[in-house]
Amino acid sequence: MRPCPICGSTERREGNGRPRAGCVGCGSLERQRALAGGLADLLVPTGNGSGRVLECAPNSPMLLGNWLRDRGWHYESFDKRSFREPFHPGVFDRFVDHDADVTDMRFARTGGYELVLLQHVLEQVPDYLAGLDELARVVEPGGRAVLEIAWRRERPTTEPLAPNKHGHRWVIGADVLPELHARFASVEPRELVDEDGYKGTFFICRPG
Repeated sequence: MRPCPICGSTERREGNGRPRAGCVGCGSLERQRALAGGLADLLVPTGNGSGRVLECAPNSPMLLGNWLRDRGWHYESFDKRSFREPFHPGVFDRFVDHDADVTDMRFARTGGYELVLLQHVLEQVPDYLAGLDELARVVEPGGRAVLEIAWRRERPTTEPLAPNKHGHRWVIGADVLPELHARFASVEPRELVDEDGYKGTFFICRPG
């Protein structure tokens, strides 16, 4: 087992119903370890930007707030209280900064963040295209949005889904790619795999 790129632990435990998904040291799941290990070059301030990072729906104080602060970022996070609190009571008192929907980030100024992070959220958003509009709006010139989207590239179109226990509303298809290109000057998909075979697509999106 490779060391966790967030805390260095080599021990794993059950997480989200998967036998070795959780890191014993920091509680990260495969997707956070894939992000931290596979995209480390994008997760440090460039020195030419604001040094501000915004994360949607953080998992814990360590993930990824404290880890990013240790890397030199000025960190903020947001989530929708009415959605999150029933599952994780108290998170807004501990480590979520703003109560906001990804489709309406009125707390965030236009071009206010050098780095924006979102993982596995868009499929839960009723108007996910409005969410993409807002994500593109808040990235500063020269910055980047790192968006992990659970898409099905073999499906040509995004289709609605009856909300399940995870709150998923969409099966996102290949048409998400032109939607990203319509909002960002460059879009680079990167496929990352962790040591247990987890595979995710991270879209590196940069404004014009």
